[in-house]
Amino acid sequence: MIGGFKESERIVSDALDAHVGSGTLLARRREDLKLLITTSFEDSDGTYGYRRVHADLSAWGVACGPELVRDLMRELDLQACQPRHGATASPRTAARPARSPIS
Repeated sequence: MIGGFKESERIVSDALDAHVGSGTLLARRREDLKLLITTSFEDSDGTYGYRRVHADLSAWGVACGPELVRDLMRELDLQACQPRHGATASPRTAARPARSPIS
């Protein structure tokens, strides 16, 4: 027991405190993700959709789900250019190595 609490009660209490105070942290995390999403999208000349942007983020070591990436891209009004019928991918976008903006 620590200070009248069992260890499991302290863990739950800490989790609740973190949850209540996490609004600012979540907002900051979303803003950081928006910056990285915009970087990936702009590096692809606006051709990457949420799946490829998510793949870039994963390659950069950023943990997030594809649905979150899709939601944030909607908030940012980032829409991938759809290729014209019969168009082929340019060499730049076909085999672009994932470079990390995080150094």
